[in-house]
Amino acid sequence: MPENTYLYNIANDTVNGKIDGSRLTADINASEIKTVLSRIETEGNQLEIIFVAVLSNANQTVLTDLIAAHDGTPLPIVDDHIMLYSPDGTCWKVTVDDDGFVSAEAI
Repeated sequence: MPENTYLYNIANDTVNGKIDGSRLTADINASEIKTVLSRIETEGNQLEIIFVAVLSNANQTVLTDLIAAHDGTPLPIVDDHIMLYSPDGTCWKVTVDDDGFVSAEAI
């Protein structure tokens, strides 16, 4: 099935000319749009929202409203660490401190 791309102008179609892909993805996935979002791409001032199927007219309106309300603010960091598992089954707690240094400890 071919993908369907919806084009927007970042400078003209968003609140302040900024895009945060993670937040926009989360907002789209949390919306009433049930069509699967494939990906979001930007090139220069062009924003491409790509779905696996055609959106209904109502869902296109929802998407346009989401883009118009998007202010480019990144999602907040909820946790200060992530958990990773190595192939041998070891669980690693990986953290980044305020200075950007990464540390890992086996748990």
